[in-house]
Amino acid sequence: HNLVQRINVQGQSKGGTLPLEIGVLNNLTTLQLTELSLVGELPATLGNLTNLELLDLSRNEFHGSIPATMYSLYNLQNMTISENQIDGMISENVGTLSNLQYLDLRNNRLGGTLPSSMFLLKHLEFVYLDDNQLSGELAMDLESLVDRLEVTMSNNFFSGNLPRFTQRNVFLSRTEIALNYQTTRIERIDFSSNLIRGDVPLEFGYIRSLRHLELSHNLLSGTIGDLRNLTLLETLDLTSNNLTGSLKQVLSPALKTLKMRENSIAFDLPTEIGLLSDLEILDFQNA
Repeated sequence: HNLVQRINVQGQSKGGTLPLEIGVLNNLTTLQLTELSLVGELPATLGNLTNLELLDLSRNEFHGSIPATMYSLYNLQNMTISENQIDGMISENVGTLSNLQYLDLRNNRLGGTLPSSMFLLKHLEFVYLDDNQLSGELAMDLESLVDRLEVTMSNNFFSGNLPRFTQRNVFLSRTEIALNYQTTRIERIDFSSNLIRGDVPLEFGYIRSLRHLELSHNLLSGTIGDLRNLTLLETLDLTSNNLTGSLKQVLSPALKTLKMRENSIAFDLPTEIGLLSDLEILDFQNA
């Protein structure tokens, strides 16, 4: 039995728990048990599966915290435990999962703060933490954020400011900032429905890889910067903040969805809007 390398069962049976004996299968590289109405806590013996590369326990009814032993799964590339009832905190030891590329913990009851070690993981490309009870400041700087592909953390209680550039020289010119972001990879940032304050940093206007920027339903204020250089940006949602400025500043050429309602942005409908041939949704109404 310990020669088994892959288990993949999806939505074919109902109920039951994940037995302690799962830890005997120490040659497992893939464990996918999704939509099976599995209950109970995640067994600590999962930490014995040291060859595991893909773990997907999504869409079940697991509760309790993530066992500390799971942070020793050094070969793990994909950890998906979304849509359960997992609570507790994400441990700083998540930073020991040095091969992790994909982390999906959406739709749980996770609380506490974001471990700063998470965004030191060099291979981590996809981070989905939406719909939890996470709080505190966003424990990352913009340099570590823009090396990812997608980071979504909507519907939590994050506070503080948006991540920004942290080089010691605070007198960087716009040209120098632009040069620092020429090689960004990130395509989606979603921090909507949190308690984030402050402005949208100037640097966001130079993250040229961005396709989706969603910051709605926060406490953001100040003047919106120039986003016209984001030539790939398809979705911009700034709904329900306290932002000011001009609509003209955000008209990047690839926009399909532009949502700006419930701000204090001047609605002067510039002629450039006629050049946005892909625009499908324009939602604009001041508070």
